[in-house]
Amino acid sequence: MRKLAILASVTLALTACGGSPSPQADSNPVLNVSVNPATPQAGQNITFTVSLTGGSGTWNVALFNQNPDGSVDQVYPNRLPEGQPTLTPGATLNFPPPEAKYVFVAAGPMGTNTLLAYATQKPLDLEGEGLSRYDNSQAQFASVVGQGFDTLSSLRAKLKLVFSGISKVIQYEVISPASTP
Repeated sequence: MRKLAILASVTLALTACGGSPSPQADSNPVLNVSVNPATPQAGQNITFTVSLTGGSGTWNVALFNQNPDGSVDQVYPNRLPEGQPTLTPGATLNFPPPEAKYVFVAAGPMGTNTLLAYATQKPLDLEGEGLSRYDNSQAQFASVVGQGFDTLSSLRAKLKLVFSGISKVIQYEVISPASTP
């Protein structure tokens, strides 16, 4: 009887170690977003980074920043040469891009900023859908329609409704510059 129990244990152990198929890579798309530096000081250059893992095909990207006073800036899309960004799985997008002739500078008010990245495989026409508008034909950045503390969550819901896709929201602090003694 003891031999049978040992044989059953060895068989179970070998079965557990056996050639079961390896897990398949997750094909669900995941959007990631970060700010560099993670806690910028006012006046410091910053870069927003958006990346996509999983999924397939080409994704159109929108990026919004809500300031501590509730105002929301549309970072992407914009009218700059690289202002209609797309991502494919495994790719990374930086704003501003490394070759840009401009910088993005952290500014006041000091406090918590919220960054919303949105990606969809549908064409993004935010102005056509009434979600944002350019003040004039020369404006390089659009203004989000409606401002205030609920704007970003409302915008996210509208984006999902009109342009089914994926999103990621993060928060970061803009702090006062370090004083020099």
